Amino acid sequence: MSRNAAKPGYAYIDDHGRAALLAAAHPEVAQQLLWEALAASRGKTLVNCITTPNEWAIDVGLAARLDIAHEGYLAVRGMPVPAPYLTNGHFL
Repeated sequence: MSRNAAKPGYAYIDDHGRAALLAAAHPEVAQQLLWEALAASRGKTLVNCITTPNEWAIDVGLAARLDIAHEGYLAVRGMPVPAPYLTNGHFL
């Protein structure tokens, strides 16, 4: 949970210490949560299902010197792409 109640957000960390689900009200909060999740990760990490409205996650990945690759996708119909939001297959 974000430390600032006016800008809420959360990240679910899986058994390997990776951010498996992340959502926030503002991109800045999402970036902070992703940095905290990366700092807490153990071993190999993955930031998955990054969509165009969530390019802030690419910025974090590049700054953290992670390899950038594509694995998985998020498709929506009749609604905007959720942002700031990251997920993986367990939550789709």
